[in-house]
Amino acid sequence: LIDPESEGLETARRIKARHPRTRVILLSVYDRYLAAALEVGADHYLLKGCPTEELVAAINRPAGVAEPRSAEGGMSIEP
Repeated sequence: LIDPESEGLETARRIKARHPRTRVILLSVYDRYLAAALEVGADHYLLKGCPTEELVAAINRPAGVAEPRSAEGGMSIEP
């Protein structure tokens, strides 16, 4: 989802509301949307520029399984 404001969060919320088993990974330049990502039910929240391995791990990780924040700024969240 490409979104300079909050439409991406709203789209994520709608996806989770209609298809709760669909995994949603939000990728952003800003860490300030982490709380909002939790509220809409995102499964993972990563910062742009995180290592490729971290993105691949988030894609392959089951929903609801968190991984600690890395030094590069990626973070995964539990819904």
